[in-house]
Amino acid sequence: MSVSTTIDPTLGVVSTVTANSSFKVSSGLNLAAYSSTVSCAGSDQAGATALPAGSALYLLTGTVNQGVRLPAAPAVGDTIVLVNTAAVVLKVYPASGGAIGPLAADAASSLAALNVGTSQGANLLVCTDATAGSTNWL
Repeated sequence: MSVSTTIDPTLGVVSTVTANSSFKVSSGLNLAAYSSTVSCAGSDQAGATALPAGSALYLLTGTVNQGVRLPAAPAVGDTIVLVNTAAVVLKVYPASGGAIGPLAADAASSLAALNVGTSQGANLLVCTDATAGSTNWL
């Protein structure tokens, strides 16, 4: 899966989000209208803020190395877009036993601070396997 994104957090508008040809949002998506702000917490998988199941767009805030935990019981195809609005690196953890892309089970992915006009600081994750205890995200 390839992801490209252009975001202007000041205006709260996504001009493009593309993940292959199956998911595309084009100009003018107002982040405020389609998103929830989530405060990251903890410094490990257990302490990270848990996200609910379902597709959503989240604007993340927090301090260095705090994070969120992906849903424990998503459906295959659930899509989560994460935008780091903090000026620091935040962590994204899978649910216990799960994995994000090529990372080991339970390993965190780092989400860089937002860099306006690039894909840095934004991530699109799609659930590819919803087997209990081994949920996988790309």
